[in-house]
Amino acid sequence: MISLEDVHFYIGDNHIIRGISFDIAEGETVAIIGASGSGKSTLLKLILGLYYPTSGQVFVDGIDISSMKERKLRKIRKRMGMVFQDGALFDSLTVGENIGYYLLEHSKMKLADISDEVSAMLEFVGLDPELIDRLPDELSGGMQRRVAIARALVSTRPQVMLYDEPTTGLDPRATKRITDIINKIGDQKTTAQIVVTHQITDAFRVSDRFIMIDSGEKIFDGTGKQLLSCKDQNIIKFLGPFNSVIEKHCRLLAEMS
Repeated sequence: MISLEDVHFYIGDNHIIRGISFDIAEGETVAIIGASGSGKSTLLKLILGLYYPTSGQVFVDGIDISSMKERKLRKIRKRMGMVFQDGALFDSLTVGENIGYYLLEHSKMKLADISDEVSAMLEFVGLDPELIDRLPDELSGGMQRRVAIARALVSTRPQVMLYDEPTTGLDPRATKRITDIINKIGDQKTTAQIVVTHQITDAFRVSDRFIMIDSGEKIFDGTGKQLLSCKDQNIIKFLGPFNSVIEKHCRLLAEMS
């Protein structure tokens, strides 16, 4: 569903992405990890077509978008849902208007049917449909993030979901709710998901395949087990602060299997 082939990206003289290649299949959830500033969010912008690679190619469902014009890109983006770190909701619109915005603007659906869609999606992400008339600033940060996921799902029925640091700044309970939703979408096996995060424990909750980026280079692509046994010093240093939590999580998974 997503394929990068030897992608390089510069801003001026700054070489941000350095020859990255990977493939992500339909129904696969992949965590892209790495320190802040390593190039993770830039990869999402390249996949969305917000940036063009300086060299190399980016494919979405077999279509090369590397130099595609904006008009054609809009059609490709309709296949993708994007959840930004802060949710990026419209402050002046209600929860229902935020979620149903795309349908209101770009479909011929009746208002009653849009309202039903919005209510169903609120329930999907574990929120009370009664919140439909609330404004975003009346919700907690975790609830806003769930509204953002609902909006992405309603807008495009996406084949690809992209998440940029979806749990950053949330408390443990809100974080678990977000990772549970990502897993719920993943369980349907129809949507490719990319979760960009530096929260390693969250990455282990949603994925067993990890791509690690360091200074714009891909230094790892493999399973969680392979990641934990990797001898690369950069990876060992990055994982160090999380080792005890990761080991506990792995034990729990082993007990459940």
